Amino acid sequence: MHRYILLVDSRFAGYAKKELRSFFGERCGAIDAIDGMLLAEIDVEPDAMGDEIEGNRFIFVYAAVPLIGTCAAKPGDYGALLSILEENLDRKKSFRIEVLNMKANSGTNAKSIEVKLGTSLEERGFVADLSSPGMGAYVILTGNHAFLGLESGKRRSTLDWFRLSVNKGGKGVSRAEFKLEEAAYFFGIDFRGMKRCIDIGAAPGGWSAALAKTGSSVLAVDQSDLDYDAIRKLGVGVDVVDSFDMKDWKGVLHLKKSAAKAVGEIIGSGIIFDMLMIDMNVEPREAAEAAVALAPVVRDDGTLLMTIKLVDHRVHTHIDTAMDRIRGAYSHAAVRKLPHNRREVTLYAKKG
Repeated sequence: MHRYILLVDSRFAGYAKKELRSFFGERCGAIDAIDGMLLAEIDVEPDAMGDEIEGNRFIFVYAAVPLIGTCAAKPGDYGALLSILEENLDRKKSFRIEVLNMKANSGTNAKSIEVKLGTSLEERGFVADLSSPGMGAYVILTGNHAFLGLESGKRRSTLDWFRLSVNKGGKGVSRAEFKLEEAAYFFGIDFRGMKRCIDIGAAPGGWSAALAKTGSSVLAVDQSDLDYDAIRKLGVGVDVVDSFDMKDWKGVLHLKKSAAKAVGEIIGSGIIFDMLMIDMNVEPREAAEAAVALAPVVRDDGTLLMTIKLVDHRVHTHIDTAMDRIRGAYSHAAVRKLPHNRREVTLYAKKG
């Protein structure tokens, strides 16, 4: 058995535990839930475990690293933590450290702790390399306790997606654009090849602006206003129309009407899109029906990216409803609870 640190949204920890037991069966031992992580005993080699996580086998687990130790970690006193790292790091390989501070009783931020630990290890003869490390060390702080993980350099997990968004200074339209970045990572989507995209339920415009920044022409559909000022501050052009009769546009074109009223107009335009995005605050079946209705304007092998709102506790029912409804119009579907998803999950599928 290997022990793993598994990162999950604490609201879905119970679902994650059931998912692990269902998938691994007898190979899964004890699982303990602690804040936003699970400590699990699983009879799977570390490289294989990484493949399972990256292969979209799980909905609710978004990172897994082998556990190498736990210890007390009082603010400013990381001696025990350093001892575990020194014992497990390979001096012949460079390292990179990531600290995730979860409810830690410390005024010191994660970046400062990373610098302190990295400097101390370099003083002990280890070599740091932030871009191409031979090993990745992970420290998760919760309360006055630390959990440490270690993985080979060919896997470079990201534990703290929220810090990545904070590091961008909050610049943007909404948190939706961070979900787009996470979707690119977890589903392996390359948005650079998306010349034309539809964003259904676009307000306030986070997804539309993020795609337009990559060079896409985005048709944003929503009866509510977008945050036009925020979009333009990103250097993205945005126009508002009440009918869709334009064959060419750049940036974001806001078709200001409901999805139900826009579907026929979009299909009638004859324009084919590379990607359909749906992020409507509606029942999963309604979102899936919009995806099916608009499938004719998505190119063969085009992409569907859709949020499934978990409107009540019937989580798997909502997921199954959406998956069943799109089946036939789309294939290769996968669902993930992305770090920036709240009471929702994200569905990715291909046309055909």
